[in-house]
Amino acid sequence: MIIARAQTKQAATGSLIGLALGDALGFPTEFDDVPSILATCGPWREVALPEPAFVTDDTQMTLAFARGIRTAMDRGVLGPLRLERPVRDEFVRWYHSPDNNRAPGNTCLTACRLLD
Repeated sequence: MIIARAQTKQAATGSLIGLALGDALGFPTEFDDVPSILATCGPWREVALPEPAFVTDDTQMTLAFARGIRTAMDRGVLGPLRLERPVRDEFVRWYHSPDNNRAPGNTCLTACRLLD
């Protein structure tokens, strides 16, 4: 059981790191079309991580969701009723955080404000 839990934790951590790196790579070209991206950056397999690599609002919100899931799992069997409060609390915490300065969209901000 301990080995399976450690492997699950490593897989979750790896997934979050991969998401953050992908988000940082995509940030500079987020609203560009594919031809523009290729003209600017070249083939995607050769794109270097930007300096600095930005943590975006998408990554921040994903980490808030992950913390909510972790908190819910620490309280017992994961289910909708057990998940709702910790995830809500994490999104509200993100909404009020001074680090929430990465130009999140109005839909995200409104939804989080309504959770408060």
